[in-house]
Amino acid sequence: MNNCAKSPPNENLQNIVGKPFYQHFSNNMTTISSSTQQSLNLYEALFNDVNQGTLNRQAYPGSMQLVDDYDKISSAYESDIFFAKYGVGNATSIVHNPFERQRAYELLLKILKSIDPVKYQKIHKGTPFYFIGWTTYQYRDLSKAIFYMDAAVSEDLKFPDVQSKASTRPALDFFLLSSEPGPTGLSTHLELRNIIDITLQTYNTNGGGTISIDDFRNRFVVDLLYSGPKERSLLTALYTFLLEYQEKENQISLRSDTGGSIQPFLDHLFDGARVLESLLEKRGGTGNTLNPKIVNASAIAVNRTALKSNNTLADAELEFNNQVAAGSSFQDSNFASAYIIRNTTGHSLLWPDQFANVSSYTTLYNNLVNSIFWTIEKLWLKE
Repeated sequence: MNNCAKSPPNENLQNIVGKPFYQHFSNNMTTISSSTQQSLNLYEALFNDVNQGTLNRQAYPGSMQLVDDYDKISSAYESDIFFAKYGVGNATSIVHNPFERQRAYELLLKILKSIDPVKYQKIHKGTPFYFIGWTTYQYRDLSKAIFYMDAAVSEDLKFPDVQSKASTRPALDFFLLSSEPGPTGLSTHLELRNIIDITLQTYNTNGGGTISIDDFRNRFVVDLLYSGPKERSLLTALYTFLLEYQEKENQISLRSDTGGSIQPFLDHLFDGARVLESLLEKRGGTGNTLNPKIVNASAIAVNRTALKSNNTLADAELEFNNQVAAGSSFQDSNFASAYIIRNTTGHSLLWPDQFANVSSYTTLYNNLVNSIFWTIEKLWLKE
């Protein structure tokens, strides 16, 4: 998909706003509310405007035709054809209007659901979910991007050949860190893969074991990706945590010299701590709190004495430095900090500002990352 001229407008729905849409169909007796007709008007305008001068898109077929074609969908193949015809698409060689494109796709889905909620649940929506994930990623709303990529996975796993791993779809390739050409949003796939690869290298440099990206994918990602929505929530949370670090680092670097809210940074660290705790819980770390979950997951070999009930994020950084200075093991040093991070960020927002500079935040983030990948290495890759 490359550059092209703006698609010309088609029918003028202003003339029929407020009237039941069934009056304008020869074979379709669907009744459309006034608000849905207005949404259809807006969608036509978005479709035409968003692609001006960028994509080789056919002219918008018209909203009356859209409703008629939606009514005729009876298979996943026909769903894909429908969204290829009526979706706004995306540019592959440049980033162009990603916010407007995701807005258009979400509006299209809302329109379809309002027309026929039962049919909406039945049709295959992997394509629009993937395009929302791709375009949302481009304007850096990363948690939303991961959410919609996962929604596309849910749709695609309805196919038996995908369930059996005989084939994949673009959203699964994204989570599987595939670098193979084919998916239209490949640049996004490659960026995620690169971030994971750098994280694994940093983990090794910091003193952890050697984890190849192939082992990480084949023995960890595949396990969670195909196990169901509950397990995939753990994978999406991990990816989001890793992807959002650079954004948080930028915010600390650029914020006012007088400081400001630390809520985004506490939330991010807490997200990482929950990932760690959930990984332990998933693989035998029993107990109601993080302490017994760490101790009872014997394969990670963390000394109970390293887990101290200190009170602040400054204590977390200090405890890590003290453990390193005392010659403690890699896992004891990092889990000592991660344990304090979990117990502080999970209970209050009223903490002293520990983030006057990026280095403190990076230390705490790396303590969590090192603990997370130590857990993955010992409980998934070494089993």
